[in-house]
Amino acid sequence: EYIKAEIEYWNATKLSKTVEPKLFARLATIYYEQGRLIESFSLLTNAVALNPEDVELRTKLATIWVTFRQFSQARSEAPFVLGKQPDHKEAMLLFADAAPRPEDILAARRQIAEIQRTSGETWATHAALAALALRDKQTNAAEQELQLAAKLDAKAPHVNVALAQLASFRGQP
Repeated sequence: EYIKAEIEYWNATKLSKTVEPKLFARLATIYYEQGRLIESFSLLTNAVALNPEDVELRTKLATIWVTFRQFSQARSEAPFVLGKQPDHKEAMLLFADAAPRPEDILAARRQIAEIQRTSGETWATHAALAALALRDKQTNAAEQELQLAAKLDAKAPHVNVALAQLASFRGQP
């Protein structure tokens, strides 16, 4: 199905006399979903330039930036998404992932605290704070944040995986 769709989208872009943002976005998404991040990256960059308000495209682009360890670029995308949709869980987690240095961690904590103040607490805000705490090697704080996240959504897969990883890290069964 993906190969057929890919061919159709490429043919449509060649036949179109104008640049169609939806074609770039859809083709970028196909590549992204297949894990073809290099191909997706180029198209996502173009798609975001043509449609800068699309939070899903910008989230995918931020994910690729984090994967490529280009944290400053990822940090420029995630706050935009969170500014438009403060409850965007994937962007919240990306925001934490894109904070490798102490000053980035501090800035991310401040922004997440502001989001919690204005939009309320979610499992994602607590999971993001837990990730930041782990970067600072604060395992107790991370565990507390993850427990708060689990109370807000016991079925959130990120939270349960993180709790299991934390227990494993500590040598607990």
